[in-house]
Amino acid sequence: MIDPIFDEEYEFLEAVGRGQLWGAAICVVLSILSCGLWIGMLFWPHVSH
Repeated sequence: MIDPIFDEEYEFLEAVGRGQLWGAAICVVLSILSCGLWIGMLFWPHVSH
């Protein structure tokens, strides 16, 4: 039989881990978008002419 407190703690840890995964995914997406914007701003004047 599993201790209910341990079970709750495990669920909490699992939720924290999922939150960190989501945070990492959002950071990656934001960094890719900002890099794309920065590169676009650098190269857009060359492309538009």
